[in-house]
Amino acid sequence: LFILLLTIPFVGFVQEINNTVWKTIDDGGDQRIIMFKEDGTFIYQYRYRNGTVQIFGDEDETWEINGNKVVLLFNDGFVIMSGEINSRGDYMSGFRINKNGETLSWTGTLID
Repeated sequence: LFILLLTIPFVGFVQEINNTVWKTIDDGGDQRIIMFKEDGTFIYQYRYRNGTVQIFGDEDETWEINGNKVVLLFNDGFVIMSGEINSRGDYMSGFRINKNGETLSWTGTLID
């Protein structure tokens, strides 16, 4: 019983994002709609600042979550987004970096 009582408070810190859809925007103005799939991959719609929209997603786009920390790898890690999800599970924020060393901050909101 004592062990059970010690582990109960930590259960709330694990976030589930399988089969959820999020809208992200970075401080450069680029927007993504990301759908997290159960197999650890994701599909995303990318909206460029000029309004052009493209859809990407295959085994090269992967995600991982550990507690409230999330990491997304785009195009086999060409771009890496890492961040934290809030305790309600409806907002995330962090930083992204690409292979050229360019960094931006980003935020995301749960939309489905």
